[in-house]
Amino acid sequence: MCAICGIFGASNEEAIHKMMEVMKPRGPDGMGVHIDADISLGVHRLSIVDSKNGDQPIFNETRETCILFNGEVYNYKPLREELVNNGHQFSTETDTEVVLHLFEEYGEQCVDLLKGMFAFAIWDGQKLFLARDRMGIKPLFYTFLPTEGLFIFGSEIKSIFQYDKVPRTINEKALCEQSVLGYILSSDLTLFEGIKQLCPGTTMSISKNRHKNKIDLCIKQYYRLKIPAPSNESAGDQEIKEMINLLQNELEETSKLFVSHSELPKGVLLSGGLDSSLLAILCAKHSPIPLHTFSVADSLEHLDLEYARKVSQFINSKHHEIIIDFDEFLNELPNFVLAYENLSRGGTFNPFGDFGFYLLSKRASKFVKVAICGEGADELFGGYWMHKYPVGYSGRLKENLESFNPSNPFVCELKEDLKKWFPDDINRELYAQNVLDFLLRSAETNYHLWAVDHGSMPHGLEVRVPYLYEDIVQMVIKFPSKVKIHNGTTKYILRKVADKYFEEKGLQNILSREKLALPSGFTNLSKKLASFCEMLIPDKYYNEHQFRQYLHSKVDVLMFDMLYKIFIDNGGKLPNGFRVNNIYQFEDIK
Repeated sequence: MCAICGIFGASNEEAIHKMMEVMKPRGPDGMGVHIDADISLGVHRLSIVDSKNGDQPIFNETRETCILFNGEVYNYKPLREELVNNGHQFSTETDTEVVLHLFEEYGEQCVDLLKGMFAFAIWDGQKLFLARDRMGIKPLFYTFLPTEGLFIFGSEIKSIFQYDKVPRTINEKALCEQSVLGYILSSDLTLFEGIKQLCPGTTMSISKNRHKNKIDLCIKQYYRLKIPAPSNESAGDQEIKEMINLLQNELEETSKLFVSHSELPKGVLLSGGLDSSLLAILCAKHSPIPLHTFSVADSLEHLDLEYARKVSQFINSKHHEIIIDFDEFLNELPNFVLAYENLSRGGTFNPFGDFGFYLLSKRASKFVKVAICGEGADELFGGYWMHKYPVGYSGRLKENLESFNPSNPFVCELKEDLKKWFPDDINRELYAQNVLDFLLRSAETNYHLWAVDHGSMPHGLEVRVPYLYEDIVQMVIKFPSKVKIHNGTTKYILRKVADKYFEEKGLQNILSREKLALPSGFTNLSKKLASFCEMLIPDKYYNEHQFRQYLHSKVDVLMFDMLYKIFIDNGGKLPNGFRVNNIYQFEDIK
């Protein structure tokens, strides 16, 4: 795991060091730069595989091509063996170097062979090649300054803002989408105008057009989820049984692969719910040493902690319970906003699950460098209320849109986008399939995986997501939606797999317990923050806020104002002495 950044079109060592500095927490184990006539590249490394010899950038044998890599390639060993047989010579044992040689061997098609989570940049002296993994687990942001002849990229938005000539403006289209859904729907947008994401499953080539004296960009999508059309046919008992067995075998293999990838101690972020408990059991089964497990809440009485303790006892893990009080919650809020680079708010999902993940990761990073979590299971297997009630979900989104001024162009555009997913001619089977597709494509990347990366990496913690491993995703997306939500039971097929393990361990109650999700662990703190904001923010300021139509509460206003102060006013850095309770100490608030 690393933080990578670069400037195409300039040789600027001072600028690249500024970009690297703000991302140092993501990669505290080492750093490297490469400066050439048309390129400036920088990296901070979190060493996971071959910690002694894996410093980046890594060059090929002739030092004509180099790579900056963030992530993990879980199938790199057989790929390396094939490359050695083809005559490639290696100087490290890293997966990063394997990707570099795959690029030499197969060019841009090298991404088709990779299974894992990654965002990387390869420079061959003429062309810059960027790539992002299929599900968008690892981020990569960029901006293009045509008048300057520059293309700038980084693992974090704040890194890009360190280049002085990058404009800093709120993207109102993205803010509108987030206001309605709770996350940004457009897969290439961020909350900042001109700062884009490389979309999941996408590559980009950047080169100089020598004839026209400009930069050429070429974006290609190498992967797209292929979710089958809805079917009225029901799967038979034998067919369902075969799916369960296939899934069980794949989960066993994936868990074994994830705990064996690097020899570092591993942790599991354990809520005591179905997804994380099953992973904890499977990973403990295949781990050569005891796992660490971590749970978080705002009270020792929270049900998550009770169930997590039971799982920990059965797998004999080194268990850590993390209790957050309001003082810590409030003190960490600005640091979270700086790390998150986005708004934490309600919508489709409950607020502060992302902040909870940040606080959980901070404590877990004191004990391990690598943790495993259950993100992705709800989206892949159909675990939310909207999977059971897709028409109700689409109705809620439409109601949210009705609260806006109908002349707002961003609202009109979003209405048309949502009609493609949820047409006026209601077809429940189509709606059910589209909710699975909708959340897996957009909410997964721009909410859940955003929270995983931005919550963990600023603490130097790598978090792996087995449910989104290539082989599992390719298998499960082919399962009919009627098997995933079976007779009103969510995640039916995953529950049937888990039952085999839970029954053996005496943990069947996990299958019947109410789904709480991480935000529930912060219910008390969320209420306290709402009361705090009522006292902190005057009504007049709240009602007359420039972006009031997109902000539904005073908590929303506080989160937005912190984001604005840190990123728009201060270029992605915390102002000196910045605290939540002093943010409104300026004259125009009465």
